[in-house]
Amino acid sequence: MQTIKDLATGRLGLAQTFWGYGVCGNFILGMIATSALSNQFATCFIIALIVKFILFVLVLSGITLMMRNGKITLWRVLAFAVILLQVIFGLAMAVIAWQTLFSF
Repeated sequence: MQTIKDLATGRLGLAQTFWGYGVCGNFILGMIATSALSNQFATCFIIALIVKFILFVLVLSGITLMMRNGKITLWRVLAFAVILLQVIFGLAMAVIAWQTLFSF
């Protein structure tokens, strides 16, 4: 629980927040969602997307608070932009997959 709080409040380092939770977390949850989608497990797919969204909210919150409480550096801005793009592309993928799963 403390790790989640540290992630959301920006107490973890940028490398751990971005690479550990942003990139690796996205990869793992994306693989779970893709596997669930290809095997027609709609419930697992939806749960993976919800967990992925929560993770991205925590990562974006952490990077934002790092920039607010510390210096705004190029690496922090780039990390924020990359995670934000992942959120946008993830939402687009969720909409397309939802239409594919539940098309009548």
